This record gives sequence, structure tokens and C-alpha cells, in this order.
Amino acid sequence: MFGDVWRRLAEEECLTKLKKNARNDLDQAEEEQRLATDRHSEDGATTDEFTVTHAKKHILVSKWPLYKECIKENRPFDWDEEYRFVDYVVGSKEDFQDSWTSVDYVYSPFNVHDNHWVLLCLDLVSCQVKVWDSLPSLTTAEEMTNILLPIRELVPKLLDSTGFFDRRGRSSTYKEPWPVVIVDSIPLQRNNSDCGVFTIKYFEYIAAGVGLDTLCQENMSYFRKQLAFQLWTNTPMY
Repeated sequence: MFGDVWRRLAEEECLTKLKKNARNDLDQAEEEQRLATDRHSEDGATTDEFTVTHAKKHILVSKWPLYKECIKENRPFDWDEEYRFVDYVVGSKEDFQDSWTSVDYVYSPFNVHDNHWVLLCLDLVSCQVKVWDSLPSLTTAEEMTNILLPIRELVPKLLDSTGFFDRRGRSSTYKEPWPVVIVDSIPLQRNNSDCGVFTIKYFEYIAAGVGLDTLCQENMSYFRKQLAFQLWTNTPMY
């Protein structure tokens, strides 16, 4: 009996220490990120406006066959019926109230080959799809371009249907499929299991406007613990 009591007490004490250490680690990381952001602002740089959506990418890809069928049969694809698309772009979603006309970049995680995560950036300024890939040897640029065809073709059509290009004063050339740009000179993973963490951290570092010096393979173990703590305690970094 006493053995069980002591064991439970030891487990509770160990858990308390783990929480305290994780909290201290998170506080330190937040302070470092705050200082880095302050330095970034003091240097006169400005943080680009951005917004994030993951669900919309899945919706677009799932509607790709229907869109191709409409094109084949020479009939219009009714974007108004696909209200979820338009709601995201015009900012009328309850949890997504920034119109895309007011931002420059849209970021989203994207799964490739059903086993690899990358970060996508819809560059609404240059009208390109930029890819942050921590394991570029897995997918060639040509393969990535083909994989992203639904995004490349449907996004400009969707934007055009909402009057985005007219408001931005863009020419009709931007309504064509957008090119894919593989972002280079970024930190890469050195194993086959950290793509998800790299994808999350790419975005966090971009959002904070800080350099990528500390985003490296050696820090992945710490980042995993940090993310676990954030999920457990519902205390996001941003």
C-alpha cells in the first residue's frame, strides 16, 4: 500500500517537474523570439501581412476533378455554389475574417506523397506558389509542379471570381496557372521523420520575422517537446 502511495507521489512530482521545465523552456523561447522580433523591427524591417488556411487547400484539391469535368464539357464552374471557397477569400468566415485583398501571402501546410509535409506560400504579390520543402531530394521540381496543378490553376480562377485582380489592378496574365518556386537556402532535415516539425517552424519563423539560424536538425528534439507542451497546455507560441 505504502509502496503504491510513494510511487504515485513520485510520478506526480516527476510530472510537476516536467511541466515546470517545459514552462521554463517555453518562456525562454518566447523571450528569445520576442527579442529577435524587436531587433527585426528596430532594423527598420516590416513584417509582411499574412494569413493561414489548411482546409481550403484540401477543398480545392477535392474539387479538382469537378473543375476538369466542367472545362471538358465547356460549362462554367460555379464558384458561388462553392461558398466555402469564396468565404475564405473575401474574409466572411467566422474564424477567417481577413480578405485576401488585404494580405500579401497565404501560408498552408501541404502533404506530398501521403507521407511528407511541406509549407506552401501563395504569394499574392508576384502570383506564385512557393514551396518550403525540408527534404527536396524526395520530390523534383517538375513533380512538385505537377502535384500542385490543382492549386496553381484553381487559385487564380477563384481569385478572379471574387474580383481580386481588379481590386489589385493586375493584368489578365495573373489569371493563368501560377508558377511554382522551390525556396532554396533554407534549413533542411537530415532524417526521414521531422518534416512536420520543420513545416510548422518554417511558418513560425516567417511569422515572427526572424532569421532561421536556430531552425536546425539539432533543435528538433526541443521543438517537439515545445509543441507537445503548447498542445497540452493550450498555450500557442503566437
